[in-house]
Amino acid sequence: MLLTAGKVEFKWEQEPGDYKAFAPFGQLPVLKHGDATLGQSMAITRYCARLAGLEGEGSDRAISEMMLEEHNDIFNCLISAKYKHAAPDSQEAWDKCVKEDMPKHLTMLEGKVTESGFFGSKMCAGDVAICSAINCGLDNGLDLAAFPKLSALYASVCAGEGPCAAYIATAPAPYFKRPAV
Repeated sequence: MLLTAGKVEFKWEQEPGDYKAFAPFGQLPVLKHGDATLGQSMAITRYCARLAGLEGEGSDRAISEMMLEEHNDIFNCLISAKYKHAAPDSQEAWDKCVKEDMPKHLTMLEGKVTESGFFGSKMCAGDVAICSAINCGLDNGLDLAAFPKLSALYASVCAGEGPCAAYIATAPAPYFKRPAV
C-alpha cells in the first residue's frame, strides 16, 4: 500500500517461486528492488516509505514511526487470531480479535487523528500502515462505526479517490481471513 500511496510502480508476485533461495531469512515477506533484497516486514515497510516519500519530517516522522509500531501491535491481534488463540483460526478467535482486541487499539487511535485528518500534519507511512491494519480487520468483520475519525482517515486513504483505493480494489486475497462459517 505504501508504494501505491506514493505512486511508485512495482510488480507484486503472490507466488514468488522458490523464495527460500533468495529471501535473506528464507521466509516471506521479501522485497527485491534493484540490487537490494530485503526481508522482515518492518524493514520492508520503512524502505517502501522512503521510496514513496512518506517518511515525513520532524514531528510528522516521529508520529509516523509511532504509528508504524502501533500497526505492529494491531497486526499481532491478527496473528493471535490466526495462530495463538486457544482455538486458532476459529470464529471465536476472530470475534475476539475484531470485537475486543482491535477496538482497544482503535479507541486509543481515534483520539490521535488530528484536524488534518491524519495522525500528523499530512499523510505519512504510519497513516497508511494503520489503514492497512484496519483493512485487514474489515476483511474479518471489524466494525468501524464507533470510530468516525478513523473511518474518515480510512476513507481518505483507501476509498473513492484515495491514494490506495485502486490497490484495495485489486489487492491479492488477504492472508488473514477468518474461515467461512
